[in-house]
Amino acid sequence: MLGTTTVANKLARTEGFGAEAESLLAKVTSHESRASATYYRKWLGQYLDTYQRSIQVLAATLAPGGRAAIVVQDSFYKDVHIDLARITHEMCEAAGWRHESTIAFFVPRTMASINPRSRPYRERATVTESLLLFRAP
Repeated sequence: MLGTTTVANKLARTEGFGAEAESLLAKVTSHESRASATYYRKWLGQYLDTYQRSIQVLAATLAPGGRAAIVVQDSFYKDVHIDLARITHEMCEAAGWRHESTIAFFVPRTMASINPRSRPYRERATVTESLLLFRAP
């Protein structure tokens, strides 16, 4: 659990996360919704930085040839899809791990699907939960 509503005073970095994460940051930053370019961009940059650092710590501690299983669930920022499985894949490969497989599960009911204020941004709020398997070099 990496998410927090508290944002550090310093501006989080916006590069070095991989193509999918950097594209996501650009989409959130340019979103028309209030505070997208300020609070939410900083929050997302902080989240991605913490996430990547966590993966790097795992990569440094996993035994050579060891396997890692990571479970993630994609999400949305307003109408912007957050493909956390793709972000995880890119970050883990950048850390030196080899992707072995992904098993995806459809999640029909989420907090966003029952929140009436999220409906103006998208018709469906269904997401995918993914189990990603990697092997260390």
